[in-house]
Amino acid sequence: MSNFTLKDLYEFSKSGSGSLLSHADRVDTKMPGSTIEPMGELFTSALDENTVHFIYSDIKLLTIPKSAFSQCTSLRKIDLSGCVKLTSMGEGAFKNCKKLTAVNLSGCVELTSMGEGAFKNCKKLTTVNLSGCVELTSIAYDAFFGCTSLDTMTLSNFTNLLTISTSAFSQCTSLKTIDLSGCANLTSIGNGAFYECTSLTTVLLSGCAKLTRIGRNAFHKCKTLETVNLSECANLKNIGIQAFVGCSSLKEVILSGCADLEEIGEGAFWDCTSLDKMHLSKFQNLKSIGNYAFEGCSSLKEVILSGCAKLTRIGRNVFYKCDTLKTVNLSECANLTSIGNYAFEECSSLKEVLLSGCANLEEIEDGAFWDCTSLDKMHLSKFQNLKSIGNCAFEGCSSLQEVILSGCAKLTRIGINVFYKCDTLKTVNLSECANLTSIGNYAFKECSSLKEVILSGCANLEEIGDGAFYSCTSLDKMHLSNFKNLKSIGNCAFEGCSSLKEVILSGCENLTEIGEDAFDKFETVDLSGCINLPENLIMRFTRPALPSTP
Repeated sequence: MSNFTLKDLYEFSKSGSGSLLSHADRVDTKMPGSTIEPMGELFTSALDENTVHFIYSDIKLLTIPKSAFSQCTSLRKIDLSGCVKLTSMGEGAFKNCKKLTAVNLSGCVELTSMGEGAFKNCKKLTTVNLSGCVELTSIAYDAFFGCTSLDTMTLSNFTNLLTISTSAFSQCTSLKTIDLSGCANLTSIGNGAFYECTSLTTVLLSGCAKLTRIGRNAFHKCKTLETVNLSECANLKNIGIQAFVGCSSLKEVILSGCADLEEIGEGAFWDCTSLDKMHLSKFQNLKSIGNYAFEGCSSLKEVILSGCAKLTRIGRNVFYKCDTLKTVNLSECANLTSIGNYAFEECSSLKEVLLSGCANLEEIEDGAFWDCTSLDKMHLSKFQNLKSIGNCAFEGCSSLQEVILSGCAKLTRIGINVFYKCDTLKTVNLSECANLTSIGNYAFKECSSLKEVILSGCANLEEIGDGAFYSCTSLDKMHLSNFKNLKSIGNCAFEGCSSLKEVILSGCENLTEIGEDAFDKFETVDLSGCINLPENLIMRFTRPALPSTP
């Protein structure tokens, strides 16, 4: 039996006369056409449960068809290193070969493509030798998905490699090292490419100058990954949604040299509990840091974003519960317009937020600095474009002593509970906030150290909301004379202000409403010139004349 055709091989295997192992190197591949397309169906039948090794060497072999070895459940080793003309490997070619441990493709110098799911769920596969496969252009979708014993993948200097596709190495739970160094034309690491590679410690990307994208969930829950060096990825533009989420050992992400980075996606570093710094100073093209990007990074101490001139928004919950974060430098982020909802909530060590040069800041959204218990000042003087400070923005900032908002000419609203329980806050300067119309409900409630609120020049103030200054026990005066647009003072607005001796509302000619218990303890309320205030309200705040002394 010196020269088998595939038909002979099929009949031979059915006869029980032997296994493919002893004859595989003598298979005759001369079939009609230029490839051996019928091969897959016959291989699946010919490789019986006794087949352990398959060694095949033929320069005529151009392709391994779809599912050619799929379900060969006893197959342990494949050696195709002599197939020097092999150019492609079909979808699921070795899928579910559950005992396969080693694949040698080292001599396949013309191999350009590897089909989807080529080695999917080969759970005992430990070694894949691709050295010499330098023409390979992609590692396909699901190519090594679920290869739970694979521990190393070396693709260094594969200069034709363009993509690591979606889920290519997903759930390779023993994979420790991926070497992509010198892959000069690699442009993309796909979504979930290394998803839950829980043993991965090393990713080498030096020389990947054309890498533009790290996809969604690319390194999701790679719990042992410690360092990612992207410093030579000069064209990197996007770090995808949840790209490194749950990488609990990740201590350092080196991005120096990534001058074209435009976006850090939502949840990109969520729960990277060992990450201790993020330096992105003068990243001139960075436009967006997505929601939850660094949420739960409990070791993060320093974030430097100074000079990120195109950065427009810090997203929702970006640094939520980064409870060791001390400094955030946003200075000279000239196009920053928004600090998102709960962006720094519960950053209990945050002492300083540098915003100088952020002249286009328009909005500090709801809960942005909620429970930042170490924050001691907020200087936003002459932020000409600031329009709104959202509900609960600084609630519970128990170390906050000074807030300067003077000259914020477009500021229209201080929201509900903005400074609630800021019990060391002494001074709030709102002077020359010419368009301020509303101080929201409970805005300064229980600010027990608040002694002075400067409102001079706030000529358009219309409303002081319910409980706005409730229990501000150190507040001793409130001067609002000639605030001609002031229409209402809400219920309990100054209730519990036990040091309040003087309230001047004279000349507030459009004042029509003073709510219940607005002033429960006072020395003087001057309502002269409040020509639209109902008489019953005037009487409520007018002391009866003392009887004359006989």
